[in-house]
Amino acid sequence: METKTKIFGMPVFSFGFAAKGFIAVGFAGRGVITIAQFGYGFIAITQFGFGVVSISQFGFGLIAVAQGALGILVAIGQGALGFIAAGLNAKGYYSMSGPGVWRNVPVVLDQAISNPAPLIVWASIWAVIFLFFWSQRDKFSLKMSRDLFRSRKKHRDDRIRARAVSNLTDQDELLRIILNDPSDYVKTTAIKNITDPDKRVRIAKATRSEEVAGIIVAVISDPDALFDIARDAILPSVKIAAAVKLARADPSRLTALACSEIDKGVIEGIIECITDQDALETIIRTAASPHAKTRAIYNLEKPGQEFLYSIVKSEADISVCQSAVYRISDTRILSEIIHGDYHSTVKTAAVERIEDKQLLTEFSRTDLPGAVLSAIDHRLNEIRPVYHSLKIEFICPYCSQPVFVNAPLRKTTCQSCLRETAIAGTIWKGIRDAGFGVTRFTSPLNLTVEKTRSTPFCGTCREPLLTDEVPNGSKKPVKCGSCGAEQTSCPVPGWLRWSKYAEQVFCTEEDGATAPGEKDIKPVAVSCIKCGAPLEITAATPRNATCRYCNTVQYLPDPLWHSLHPVKIKHAWYIRNSFKERS
Repeated sequence: METKTKIFGMPVFSFGFAAKGFIAVGFAGRGVITIAQFGYGFIAITQFGFGVVSISQFGFGLIAVAQGALGILVAIGQGALGFIAAGLNAKGYYSMSGPGVWRNVPVVLDQAISNPAPLIVWASIWAVIFLFFWSQRDKFSLKMSRDLFRSRKKHRDDRIRARAVSNLTDQDELLRIILNDPSDYVKTTAIKNITDPDKRVRIAKATRSEEVAGIIVAVISDPDALFDIARDAILPSVKIAAAVKLARADPSRLTALACSEIDKGVIEGIIECITDQDALETIIRTAASPHAKTRAIYNLEKPGQEFLYSIVKSEADISVCQSAVYRISDTRILSEIIHGDYHSTVKTAAVERIEDKQLLTEFSRTDLPGAVLSAIDHRLNEIRPVYHSLKIEFICPYCSQPVFVNAPLRKTTCQSCLRETAIAGTIWKGIRDAGFGVTRFTSPLNLTVEKTRSTPFCGTCREPLLTDEVPNGSKKPVKCGSCGAEQTSCPVPGWLRWSKYAEQVFCTEEDGATAPGEKDIKPVAVSCIKCGAPLEITAATPRNATCRYCNTVQYLPDPLWHSLHPVKIKHAWYIRNSFKERS
Protein backbone atom coordinates (compact mmCIF):
# COMPACT_ATOMS: atom_id res chain seq x y z
CA MET A 1 0.00 0.00 0.00
CA GLU A 2 1.31 3.43 -0.86
CA THR A 3 0.15 7.03 -1.18
CA LYS A 4 -0.52 8.71 -4.52
CA THR A 5 1.36 11.80 -3.40
CA LYS A 6 5.01 11.51 -4.36
CA ILE A 7 8.33 13.13 -3.43
CA PHE A 8 11.29 12.71 -5.81
CA GLY A 9 9.19 10.25 -7.78
CA MET A 10 8.54 8.07 -4.69
CA PRO A 11 5.30 7.74 -2.66
CA VAL A 12 5.42 9.77 0.55
CA PHE A 13 4.41 6.66 2.56
CA SER A 14 4.75 3.02 1.56
CA PHE A 15 3.60 0.07 3.69
CA GLY A 16 3.92 -3.60 2.86
CA PHE A 17 6.10 -6.65 2.65
CA ALA A 18 8.49 -4.95 0.24
CA ALA A 19 7.89 -1.26 0.86
CA LYS A 20 9.43 1.39 -1.35
CA GLY A 21 8.83 5.08 -0.68
CA PHE A 22 10.09 8.27 0.88
CA ILE A 23 9.03 6.73 4.22
CA ALA A 24 9.03 2.95 3.82
CA VAL A 25 7.61 0.67 6.53
CA GLY A 26 7.53 -3.10 6.09
CA PHE A 27 9.31 -6.41 6.36
CA ALA A 28 11.81 -5.40 3.70
CA GLY A 29 12.06 -1.76 2.74
CA ARG A 30 13.98 0.92 0.98
CA GLY A 31 13.52 4.65 1.09
CA VAL A 32 14.83 7.89 2.46
CA ILE A 33 13.54 6.89 5.90
CA THR A 34 13.25 3.10 6.19
CA ILE A 35 11.67 1.23 9.10
CA ALA A 36 11.89 -2.51 8.44
CA GLN A 37 13.45 -5.78 9.49
CA PHE A 38 15.70 -5.69 6.45
CA GLY A 39 16.33 -2.53 4.51
CA TYR A 40 18.39 0.43 3.55
CA GLY A 41 17.90 4.17 3.31
CA PHE A 42 19.34 7.53 4.20
CA ILE A 43 18.06 6.87 7.74
CA ALA A 44 17.66 3.12 8.23
CA ILE A 45 15.92 1.80 11.37
CA THR A 46 16.12 -1.96 10.90
CA GLN A 47 17.22 -5.26 12.36
CA PHE A 48 19.69 -5.70 9.54
CA GLY A 49 20.40 -2.71 7.34
CA PHE A 50 22.61 0.09 6.18
CA GLY A 51 22.27 3.79 5.57
CA VAL A 52 23.97 7.11 6.04
CA VAL A 53 22.53 6.92 9.54
CA SER A 54 21.87 3.29 10.51
CA ILE A 55 20.03 2.38 13.75
CA SER A 56 19.93 -1.41 13.74
CA GLN A 57 20.63 -4.59 15.59
CA PHE A 58 23.33 -5.21 13.04
CA GLY A 59 24.06 -2.17 10.94
CA PHE A 60 26.46 -0.42 8.63
CA GLY A 61 26.65 3.24 7.67
CA LEU A 62 28.41 6.52 7.90
CA ILE A 63 27.02 6.74 11.43
CA ALA A 64 25.98 3.33 12.83
CA VAL A 65 24.15 2.73 16.10
CA ALA A 66 23.70 -1.00 16.59
CA GLN A 67 24.35 -4.05 18.68
CA GLY A 68 26.89 -4.94 16.08
CA ALA A 69 27.83 -1.64 14.43
CA LEU A 70 30.20 -0.88 11.56
CA GLY A 71 30.52 2.85 10.98
CA ILE A 72 32.76 4.64 8.52
CA LEU A 73 32.96 7.67 10.80
CA VAL A 74 31.04 6.84 13.99
CA ALA A 75 30.07 3.43 15.43
CA ILE A 76 28.12 3.13 18.68
CA GLY A 77 27.05 -0.23 20.08
CA GLN A 78 27.91 -3.37 21.95
CA GLY A 79 30.35 -4.41 19.29
CA ALA A 80 31.33 -1.19 17.54
CA LEU A 81 33.96 -0.83 14.84
CA GLY A 82 34.55 2.62 13.39
CA PHE A 83 36.97 5.52 13.17
CA ILE A 84 35.16 6.95 16.19
CA ALA A 85 33.86 4.05 18.29
CA ALA A 86 32.07 3.75 21.65
CA GLY A 87 30.82 0.46 23.10
CA LEU A 88 31.54 -2.58 25.22
CA ASN A 89 34.05 -3.90 22.71
CA ALA A 90 34.70 -0.75 20.72
CA LYS A 91 37.54 -0.64 18.23
CA GLY A 92 38.67 2.46 16.35
CA TYR A 93 41.19 5.26 15.98
CA TYR A 94 39.22 7.23 18.56
CA SER A 95 37.56 4.66 20.84
CA MET A 96 36.19 4.17 24.36
CA SER A 97 35.50 0.56 25.35
CA GLY A 98 33.55 -0.56 28.38
CA PRO A 99 30.14 -0.23 30.01
CA GLY A 100 28.15 2.97 29.80
CA VAL A 101 28.10 3.23 26.05
CA TRP A 102 26.31 6.54 25.77
CA ARG A 103 28.38 8.07 28.61
CA ASN A 104 31.48 7.20 26.63
CA VAL A 105 30.36 9.03 23.51
CA PRO A 106 31.24 12.59 24.74
CA VAL A 107 34.66 11.33 25.85
CA VAL A 108 35.40 9.89 22.44
CA LEU A 109 34.23 13.07 20.71
CA ASP A 110 36.53 15.11 22.95
CA GLN A 111 39.43 12.94 21.74
CA ALA A 112 38.56 13.68 18.13
CA ILE A 113 38.21 17.45 18.78
CA SER A 114 41.50 17.60 20.59
CA ASN A 115 43.29 15.85 17.70
CA PRO A 116 41.18 16.48 14.55
CA ALA A 117 43.86 15.91 11.90
CA PRO A 118 43.41 12.11 11.55
CA LEU A 119 39.60 12.54 11.39
CA ILE A 120 39.92 15.17 8.68
CA VAL A 121 42.24 12.98 6.62
CA TRP A 122 39.98 9.93 7.08
CA ALA A 123 36.85 11.86 6.21
CA SER A 124 38.56 13.38 3.15
CA ILE A 125 39.61 9.96 1.88
CA TRP A 126 36.07 8.64 2.18
CA ALA A 127 34.66 11.77 0.62
CA VAL A 128 36.90 11.23 -2.42
CA ILE A 129 35.89 7.56 -2.57
CA PHE A 130 32.22 8.46 -2.30
CA LEU A 131 32.44 11.12 -4.99
CA PHE A 132 34.26 8.71 -7.30
CA PHE A 133 31.67 5.98 -6.87
CA TRP A 134 28.87 8.50 -7.22
CA SER A 135 30.33 9.71 -10.50
CA GLN A 136 30.63 6.10 -11.69
CA ARG A 137 27.22 4.97 -10.41
CA ASP A 138 25.96 4.28 -13.95
CA LYS A 139 28.71 1.67 -14.34
CA PHE A 140 27.63 -0.45 -11.40
CA SER A 141 26.89 -3.99 -12.61
CA LEU A 142 27.99 -7.54 -11.99
CA LYS A 143 30.92 -6.91 -14.35
CA MET A 144 31.90 -3.59 -12.86
CA SER A 145 35.22 -5.00 -11.58
CA ARG A 146 36.49 -4.83 -15.18
CA ASP A 147 34.66 -1.69 -16.30
CA LEU A 148 34.69 0.56 -13.26
CA PHE A 149 37.95 2.26 -14.21
CA ARG A 150 37.37 2.19 -17.98
CA SER A 151 36.27 5.15 -20.08
CA ARG A 152 32.50 5.21 -20.62
CA LYS A 153 33.12 5.11 -24.35
CA LYS A 154 34.80 1.71 -23.88
CA HIS A 155 32.37 0.27 -21.35
CA ARG A 156 30.88 -3.10 -22.22
CA ASP A 157 27.36 -1.90 -21.50
CA ASP A 158 25.76 -0.49 -24.68
CA ARG A 159 23.64 1.97 -22.72
CA ILE A 160 26.67 3.50 -21.02
CA ARG A 161 28.61 3.82 -24.25
CA ALA A 162 25.58 5.36 -25.94
CA ARG A 163 25.23 7.99 -23.20
CA ALA A 164 28.92 8.78 -23.53
CA VAL A 165 28.83 9.29 -27.32
CA SER A 166 25.60 11.28 -27.18
CA ASN A 167 27.59 14.29 -26.02
CA LEU A 168 30.41 13.96 -28.56
CA THR A 169 30.81 16.48 -31.36
CA ASP A 170 34.20 15.47 -32.74
CA GLN A 171 33.32 14.18 -36.22
CA ASP A 172 36.41 11.94 -36.60
CA GLU A 173 35.81 10.26 -33.25
CA LEU A 174 32.12 9.79 -34.03
CA LEU A 175 33.06 8.28 -37.40
CA ARG A 176 35.44 5.84 -35.72
CA ILE A 177 32.75 4.79 -33.22
CA ILE A 178 30.10 4.31 -35.93
CA LEU A 179 32.41 2.19 -38.07
CA ASN A 180 33.87 0.09 -35.24
CA ASP A 181 31.43 -0.15 -32.33
CA PRO A 182 29.68 -3.55 -32.23
CA SER A 183 26.35 -2.11 -31.04
CA ASP A 184 23.79 -0.62 -33.45
CA TYR A 185 22.30 1.22 -30.48
CA VAL A 186 25.58 3.06 -29.88
CA LYS A 187 26.03 3.70 -33.60
CA THR A 188 22.58 5.16 -34.09
CA THR A 189 23.11 7.40 -31.07
CA ALA A 190 26.38 8.66 -32.52
CA ILE A 191 24.82 9.25 -35.95
CA LYS A 192 22.64 12.00 -34.51
CA ASN A 193 25.75 14.12 -33.95
CA ILE A 194 27.25 13.57 -37.42
CA THR A 195 26.93 16.82 -39.35
CA ASP A 196 29.76 16.46 -41.87
CA PRO A 197 28.19 15.51 -45.29
CA ASP A 198 31.35 13.72 -46.45
CA LYS A 199 31.43 11.57 -43.33
CA ARG A 200 27.77 10.69 -43.79
CA VAL A 201 28.57 9.42 -47.26
CA ARG A 202 31.57 7.51 -45.97
CA ILE A 203 29.46 5.87 -43.27
CA ALA A 204 26.73 4.90 -45.75
CA LYS A 205 29.30 3.30 -48.05
CA ALA A 206 31.30 1.50 -45.36
CA THR A 207 28.72 0.42 -42.77
CA ARG A 208 27.52 -3.17 -42.52
CA SER A 209 24.58 -2.24 -40.31
CA GLU A 210 21.19 -2.04 -42.02
CA GLU A 211 19.84 0.19 -39.25
CA VAL A 212 22.72 2.65 -39.44
CA ALA A 213 22.56 2.78 -43.22
CA GLY A 214 18.83 3.46 -43.17
CA ILE A 215 19.24 6.46 -40.88
CA ILE A 216 22.16 7.88 -42.85
CA VAL A 217 20.60 7.51 -46.31
CA ALA A 218 17.38 9.07 -45.03
CA VAL A 219 19.14 12.37 -44.25
CA ILE A 220 21.14 12.56 -47.50
CA SER A 221 19.52 14.41 -50.39
CA ASP A 222 22.44 15.51 -52.55
CA PRO A 223 22.26 13.66 -55.93
CA ASP A 224 26.06 13.33 -56.19
CA ALA A 225 26.25 11.80 -52.72
CA LEU A 226 23.36 9.42 -53.44
CA PHE A 227 24.97 8.38 -56.74
CA ASP A 228 28.27 7.74 -54.93
CA ILE A 229 26.52 5.59 -52.31
CA ALA A 230 24.44 3.66 -54.84
CA ARG A 231 27.60 2.84 -56.77
CA ASP A 232 30.08 1.98 -53.98
CA ALA A 233 28.20 0.97 -50.80
CA ILE A 234 29.04 -2.40 -49.26
CA LEU A 235 25.46 -3.36 -48.43
CA PRO A 236 23.15 -4.07 -51.41
CA SER A 237 20.19 -2.70 -49.47
CA VAL A 238 22.01 0.62 -49.05
CA LYS A 239 22.62 0.81 -52.78
CA ILE A 240 18.94 0.19 -53.46
CA ALA A 241 17.81 2.75 -50.86
CA ALA A 242 20.13 5.38 -52.37
CA ALA A 243 18.91 4.54 -55.88
CA VAL A 244 15.28 4.96 -54.79
CA LYS A 245 16.06 8.46 -53.45
CA LEU A 246 18.12 9.25 -56.53
CA ALA A 247 15.13 8.31 -58.70
CA ARG A 248 13.31 11.29 -57.20
CA ALA A 249 16.29 13.66 -57.18
CA ASP A 250 17.98 12.87 -60.52
CA PRO A 251 16.54 9.81 -62.34
CA SER A 252 18.82 10.30 -65.34
CA ARG A 253 21.78 8.95 -63.36
CA LEU A 254 20.13 5.60 -62.68
CA THR A 255 21.00 4.37 -66.16
CA ALA A 256 24.73 4.55 -65.45
CA LEU A 257 24.24 2.69 -62.17
CA ALA A 258 22.24 -0.10 -63.83
CA CYS A 259 24.85 -0.45 -66.59
CA SER A 260 27.76 -0.83 -64.14
CA GLU A 261 26.12 -2.87 -61.34
CA ILE A 262 26.66 -6.64 -61.14
CA ASP A 263 24.64 -7.59 -58.02
CA LYS A 264 21.31 -9.05 -59.22
CA GLY A 265 19.28 -7.77 -56.29
CA VAL A 266 20.64 -4.25 -56.67
CA ILE A 267 20.05 -4.36 -60.44
CA GLU A 268 16.40 -5.24 -59.91
CA GLY A 269 16.00 -2.48 -57.32
CA ILE A 270 17.53 0.13 -59.62
CA ILE A 271 15.64 -0.89 -62.76
CA GLU A 272 12.33 -0.90 -60.89
CA CYS A 273 12.91 2.84 -60.38
CA ILE A 274 13.44 3.50 -64.11
CA THR A 275 10.37 4.34 -66.17
CA ASP A 276 11.97 6.12 -69.12
CA GLN A 277 11.81 3.77 -72.12
CA ASP A 278 14.91 5.26 -73.79
CA ALA A 279 16.90 4.67 -70.60
CA LEU A 280 15.74 1.04 -70.51
CA GLU A 281 16.77 0.55 -74.12
CA THR A 282 20.20 2.02 -73.32
CA ILE A 283 20.58 -0.51 -70.48
CA ILE A 284 19.57 -3.35 -72.81
CA ARG A 285 22.28 -2.33 -75.28
CA THR A 286 25.16 -1.43 -72.94
CA ALA A 287 24.76 -2.96 -69.45
CA ALA A 288 27.62 -5.08 -68.13
CA SER A 289 25.31 -7.65 -66.55
CA PRO A 290 23.03 -9.88 -68.66
CA HIS A 291 20.63 -9.80 -65.72
CA ALA A 292 20.35 -6.01 -66.07
CA LYS A 293 19.53 -6.38 -69.75
CA THR A 294 16.92 -9.04 -69.04
CA ARG A 295 15.22 -6.99 -66.33
CA ALA A 296 15.16 -3.93 -68.58
CA ILE A 297 13.56 -5.97 -71.37
CA TYR A 298 10.75 -7.10 -69.09
CA ASN A 299 10.24 -3.54 -67.81
CA LEU A 300 9.65 -2.09 -71.28
CA GLU A 301 5.99 -1.09 -71.47
CA LYS A 302 5.44 -1.28 -75.24
CA PRO A 303 8.68 -2.57 -76.72
CA GLY A 304 9.28 -2.01 -80.42
CA GLN A 305 9.26 -5.33 -82.25
CA GLU A 306 12.14 -4.38 -84.53
CA PHE A 307 14.17 -3.16 -81.56
CA LEU A 308 13.70 -6.50 -79.81
CA TYR A 309 14.61 -8.30 -83.01
CA SER A 310 17.82 -6.25 -83.24
CA ILE A 311 18.72 -7.39 -79.72
CA VAL A 312 18.21 -11.02 -80.72
CA LYS A 313 20.47 -10.54 -83.72
CA SER A 314 23.26 -8.68 -81.90
CA GLU A 315 23.28 -10.04 -78.34
CA ALA A 316 25.77 -12.79 -77.45
CA ASP A 317 24.13 -13.87 -74.20
CA ILE A 318 21.44 -16.50 -74.86
CA SER A 319 19.36 -15.59 -71.79
CA VAL A 320 19.06 -11.99 -73.01
CA CYS A 321 18.05 -13.17 -76.51
CA GLN A 322 15.49 -15.49 -74.97
CA SER A 323 14.03 -12.66 -72.88
CA ALA A 324 13.79 -10.44 -75.97
CA VAL A 325 11.98 -13.19 -77.90
CA TYR A 326 9.45 -13.59 -75.06
CA ARG A 327 8.44 -9.93 -75.60
CA ILE A 328 8.02 -10.34 -79.37
CA SER A 329 4.46 -10.85 -80.61
CA ASP A 330 4.99 -10.27 -84.36
CA THR A 331 4.48 -13.66 -86.03
CA ARG A 332 6.66 -12.69 -88.99
CA ILE A 333 9.65 -11.90 -86.77
CA LEU A 334 9.10 -15.06 -84.74
CA SER A 335 9.04 -17.10 -87.96
CA GLU A 336 12.32 -15.53 -89.10
CA ILE A 337 13.91 -16.42 -85.78
CA ILE A 338 12.75 -20.03 -86.04
CA HIS A 339 14.18 -20.33 -89.57
CA GLY A 340 17.27 -18.22 -88.79
CA ASP A 341 20.75 -19.09 -87.57
CA TYR A 342 20.09 -18.88 -83.84
CA HIS A 343 20.60 -21.10 -80.83
CA SER A 344 17.91 -23.77 -80.39
CA THR A 345 16.98 -22.20 -77.02
CA VAL A 346 16.15 -18.92 -78.79
CA LYS A 347 14.17 -20.75 -81.47
CA THR A 348 12.27 -22.66 -78.82
CA ALA A 349 11.36 -19.37 -77.14
CA ALA A 350 10.01 -18.13 -80.50
CA VAL A 351 7.91 -21.30 -80.86
CA GLU A 352 6.39 -20.67 -77.42
CA ARG A 353 5.20 -17.23 -78.56
CA ILE A 354 3.29 -18.43 -81.65
CA GLU A 355 -0.45 -19.09 -81.35
CA ASP A 356 -1.16 -19.91 -85.01
CA LYS A 357 -1.78 -23.67 -85.11
CA GLN A 358 -1.53 -23.88 -88.91
CA LEU A 359 1.82 -22.10 -88.91
CA LEU A 360 3.16 -24.40 -86.20
CA THR A 361 1.99 -27.41 -88.17
CA GLU A 362 3.93 -26.16 -91.19
CA PHE A 363 7.05 -25.69 -89.04
CA SER A 364 6.72 -29.26 -87.74
CA ARG A 365 7.20 -30.50 -91.31
CA THR A 366 10.45 -28.58 -91.90
CA ASP A 367 14.06 -29.48 -91.15
CA LEU A 368 14.54 -28.02 -87.67
CA PRO A 369 16.62 -29.22 -84.69
CA GLY A 370 15.05 -31.98 -82.63
CA ALA A 371 14.65 -29.74 -79.58
CA VAL A 372 12.72 -27.18 -81.64
CA LEU A 373 10.48 -29.85 -83.19
CA SER A 374 9.73 -31.18 -79.71
CA ALA A 375 8.87 -27.65 -78.63
CA ILE A 376 6.51 -27.31 -81.60
CA ASP A 377 4.71 -30.55 -80.67
CA HIS A 378 4.43 -29.36 -77.10
CA ARG A 379 3.13 -25.97 -78.23
CA LEU A 380 0.54 -27.53 -80.52
CA ASN A 381 -0.78 -29.52 -77.61
CA GLU A 382 -0.58 -26.46 -75.36
CA ILE A 383 -2.75 -24.25 -77.60
CA ARG A 384 -5.52 -26.78 -77.95
CA PRO A 385 -8.85 -25.41 -76.72
CA VAL A 386 -10.12 -26.14 -73.21
CA TYR A 387 -13.57 -27.76 -73.12
CA HIS A 388 -16.12 -27.73 -70.33
CA SER A 389 -18.69 -30.53 -70.49
CA LEU A 390 -21.97 -29.89 -68.66
CA LYS A 391 -24.94 -32.02 -67.60
CA ILE A 392 -27.54 -30.01 -65.70
CA GLU A 393 -30.89 -30.86 -64.16
CA PHE A 394 -33.19 -29.42 -61.49
CA ILE A 395 -36.44 -30.32 -59.77
CA CYS A 396 -39.47 -28.50 -61.17
CA PRO A 397 -40.77 -26.17 -58.44
CA TYR A 398 -44.38 -26.85 -59.58
CA CYS A 399 -44.63 -30.63 -60.03
CA SER A 400 -41.33 -31.87 -58.49
CA GLN A 401 -40.37 -33.72 -61.68
CA PRO A 402 -36.82 -33.56 -63.10
CA VAL A 403 -36.14 -30.89 -65.69
CA PHE A 404 -33.08 -31.20 -67.93
CA VAL A 405 -31.14 -28.12 -69.03
CA ASN A 406 -29.43 -29.22 -72.25
CA ALA A 407 -28.47 -25.75 -73.39
CA PRO A 408 -27.47 -22.32 -72.05
CA LEU A 409 -31.08 -21.19 -71.50
CA ARG A 410 -32.59 -18.40 -69.47
CA LYS A 411 -35.86 -20.32 -69.11
CA THR A 412 -37.03 -23.86 -69.77
CA THR A 413 -40.31 -25.78 -69.80
CA CYS A 414 -41.13 -28.79 -67.67
CA GLN A 415 -42.30 -31.68 -69.86
CA SER A 416 -44.58 -32.94 -67.11
CA CYS A 417 -46.58 -29.84 -66.19
CA LEU A 418 -45.59 -27.65 -69.19
CA ARG A 419 -44.76 -24.71 -66.91
CA GLU A 420 -41.79 -22.48 -67.53
CA THR A 421 -39.05 -21.90 -64.96
CA ALA A 422 -36.60 -19.01 -65.24
CA ILE A 423 -32.89 -19.76 -64.82
CA ALA A 424 -31.39 -16.56 -63.46
CA GLY A 425 -27.92 -15.23 -64.19
CA THR A 426 -26.89 -15.91 -60.59
CA ILE A 427 -27.61 -19.61 -61.15
CA TRP A 428 -25.37 -19.64 -64.23
CA LYS A 429 -22.68 -17.86 -62.23
CA GLY A 430 -22.86 -20.64 -59.64
CA ILE A 431 -22.60 -23.25 -62.39
CA ARG A 432 -19.62 -21.43 -63.90
CA ASP A 433 -17.80 -21.23 -60.57
CA ALA A 434 -18.58 -24.80 -59.52
CA GLY A 435 -15.66 -27.19 -59.33
CA PHE A 436 -15.26 -30.19 -61.58
CA GLY A 437 -17.29 -33.23 -60.67
CA VAL A 438 -20.88 -33.32 -59.36
CA THR A 439 -22.12 -30.23 -57.50
CA ARG A 440 -25.54 -29.83 -55.91
CA PHE A 441 -27.24 -26.52 -55.20
CA THR A 442 -30.27 -26.41 -52.90
CA SER A 443 -31.17 -22.78 -53.60
CA PRO A 444 -32.85 -21.21 -55.49
CA LEU A 445 -33.42 -24.48 -57.43
CA ASN A 446 -32.62 -28.04 -56.49
CA LEU A 447 -29.89 -28.02 -59.10
CA THR A 448 -27.41 -30.80 -59.92
CA VAL A 449 -24.42 -29.98 -62.14
CA GLU A 450 -21.95 -32.48 -63.53
CA LYS A 451 -18.97 -30.58 -64.90
CA THR A 452 -15.91 -32.16 -66.56
CA ARG A 453 -13.14 -31.28 -69.03
CA SER A 454 -14.34 -33.74 -71.67
CA THR A 455 -14.10 -32.90 -75.37
CA PRO A 456 -17.33 -33.05 -77.46
CA PHE A 457 -18.75 -36.46 -78.45
CA CYS A 458 -21.36 -37.28 -81.02
CA GLY A 459 -24.76 -37.75 -79.37
CA THR A 460 -25.59 -40.60 -81.78
CA CYS A 461 -22.50 -42.83 -81.94
CA ARG A 462 -20.44 -41.41 -79.04
CA GLU A 463 -17.39 -40.85 -81.25
CA PRO A 464 -15.23 -37.70 -80.71
CA LEU A 465 -16.17 -34.66 -82.78
CA LEU A 466 -13.60 -32.54 -84.59
CA THR A 467 -14.48 -29.15 -83.12
CA ASP A 468 -11.09 -27.52 -82.52
CA GLU A 469 -11.10 -25.79 -85.89
CA VAL A 470 -14.73 -24.63 -85.91
CA PRO A 471 -14.59 -20.82 -86.32
CA ASN A 472 -15.76 -18.67 -83.45
CA GLY A 473 -19.32 -17.44 -83.99
CA SER A 474 -20.15 -20.18 -86.48
CA LYS A 475 -23.72 -21.53 -86.55
CA LYS A 476 -22.98 -24.28 -89.03
CA PRO A 477 -23.64 -27.79 -87.60
CA VAL A 478 -20.68 -30.07 -86.95
CA LYS A 479 -20.87 -33.35 -88.88
CA CYS A 480 -19.76 -36.50 -87.09
CA GLY A 481 -16.94 -38.15 -89.03
CA SER A 482 -18.11 -41.59 -87.96
CA CYS A 483 -21.90 -41.71 -88.40
CA GLY A 484 -22.52 -38.49 -90.31
CA ALA A 485 -25.00 -37.14 -87.74
CA GLU A 486 -25.02 -33.38 -87.39
CA GLN A 487 -24.45 -31.80 -84.00
CA THR A 488 -25.32 -28.21 -83.23
CA SER A 489 -22.73 -25.45 -82.97
CA CYS A 490 -23.40 -21.85 -81.99
CA PRO A 491 -21.67 -18.85 -80.39
CA VAL A 492 -21.63 -18.41 -76.63
CA PRO A 493 -24.71 -16.26 -75.79
CA GLY A 494 -23.82 -12.69 -74.90
CA TRP A 495 -25.72 -12.88 -71.61
CA LEU A 496 -23.78 -15.96 -70.45
CA ARG A 497 -20.72 -14.47 -68.76
CA TRP A 498 -18.90 -17.78 -68.70
CA SER A 499 -15.32 -16.70 -69.25
CA LYS A 500 -13.48 -14.07 -71.27
CA TYR A 501 -11.92 -16.99 -73.14
CA ALA A 502 -15.22 -18.80 -73.95
CA GLU A 503 -15.57 -19.19 -77.74
CA GLN A 504 -18.24 -21.66 -78.91
CA VAL A 505 -21.01 -23.99 -77.71
CA PHE A 506 -21.53 -27.52 -79.11
CA CYS A 507 -24.16 -30.29 -78.95
CA THR A 508 -26.91 -27.90 -77.96
CA GLU A 509 -29.22 -25.31 -79.43
CA GLU A 510 -29.41 -21.58 -79.09
CA ASP A 511 -31.88 -20.04 -76.68
CA GLY A 512 -35.38 -20.21 -78.24
CA ALA A 513 -34.43 -22.65 -81.03
CA THR A 514 -36.40 -25.83 -81.73
CA ALA A 515 -35.04 -28.83 -79.89
CA PRO A 516 -33.23 -31.32 -82.19
CA GLY A 517 -35.75 -34.11 -81.46
CA GLU A 518 -38.68 -31.93 -82.51
CA LYS A 519 -37.34 -30.71 -85.86
CA ASP A 520 -38.44 -33.76 -87.87
CA ILE A 521 -41.92 -34.20 -86.29
CA LYS A 522 -44.71 -33.92 -88.91
CA PRO A 523 -48.37 -33.01 -88.29
CA VAL A 524 -50.81 -35.88 -87.61
CA ALA A 525 -54.32 -36.01 -89.10
CA VAL A 526 -57.16 -37.36 -86.89
CA SER A 527 -60.98 -37.21 -87.05
CA CYS A 528 -63.21 -35.36 -84.61
CA ILE A 529 -64.93 -37.85 -82.31
CA LYS A 530 -68.25 -36.02 -82.68
CA CYS A 531 -68.57 -34.70 -86.23
CA GLY A 532 -65.81 -36.66 -87.96
CA ALA A 533 -64.19 -33.54 -89.40
CA PRO A 534 -60.41 -33.81 -90.05
CA LEU A 535 -58.13 -32.30 -87.37
CA GLU A 536 -54.45 -31.49 -87.98
CA ILE A 537 -52.52 -32.10 -84.76
CA THR A 538 -49.04 -30.58 -84.39
CA ALA A 539 -46.55 -30.24 -81.54
CA ALA A 540 -48.07 -26.84 -80.79
CA THR A 541 -51.60 -28.29 -80.36
CA PRO A 542 -52.74 -28.39 -76.70
CA ARG A 543 -53.57 -31.77 -75.25
CA ASN A 544 -57.26 -30.78 -75.00
CA ALA A 545 -57.69 -30.13 -78.73
CA THR A 546 -60.77 -28.24 -79.97
CA CYS A 547 -62.55 -29.09 -83.27
CA ARG A 548 -62.80 -25.96 -85.38
CA TYR A 549 -66.07 -27.18 -86.91
CA CYS A 550 -68.15 -28.25 -83.92
CA ASN A 551 -66.06 -26.82 -81.07
CA THR A 552 -65.90 -30.19 -79.38
CA VAL A 553 -62.97 -30.55 -76.96
CA GLN A 554 -61.24 -33.91 -77.07
CA TYR A 555 -58.29 -35.24 -75.01
CA LEU A 556 -55.38 -36.46 -77.15
CA PRO A 557 -54.38 -40.05 -76.23
CA ASP A 558 -50.95 -40.82 -74.77
CA PRO A 559 -49.42 -42.49 -77.88
CA LEU A 560 -50.33 -39.52 -80.06
CA TRP A 561 -49.20 -36.97 -77.50
CA HIS A 562 -45.82 -38.67 -76.88
CA SER A 563 -45.19 -38.99 -80.62
CA LEU A 564 -45.53 -35.21 -80.90
CA HIS A 565 -43.61 -34.53 -77.66
CA PRO A 566 -40.73 -37.01 -77.46
CA VAL A 567 -39.34 -37.49 -73.95
CA LYS A 568 -36.44 -35.18 -73.33
CA ILE A 569 -33.32 -36.89 -71.99
CA LYS A 570 -30.38 -35.36 -70.18
CA HIS A 571 -27.24 -35.14 -72.30
CA ALA A 572 -23.89 -33.37 -72.17
CA TRP A 573 -23.25 -30.12 -73.98
CA TYR A 574 -19.92 -28.36 -74.31
CA ILE A 575 -18.35 -24.93 -74.08
CA ARG A 576 -15.07 -24.43 -75.94
CA ASN A 577 -12.57 -21.99 -74.38
CA SER A 578 -9.32 -20.59 -75.72
CA PHE A 579 -6.14 -22.32 -74.55
CA LYS A 580 -5.49 -19.18 -72.47
CA GLU A 581 -8.14 -20.48 -70.07
CA ARG A 582 -5.48 -22.85 -68.69
CA SER A 583 -3.57 -19.94 -67.17
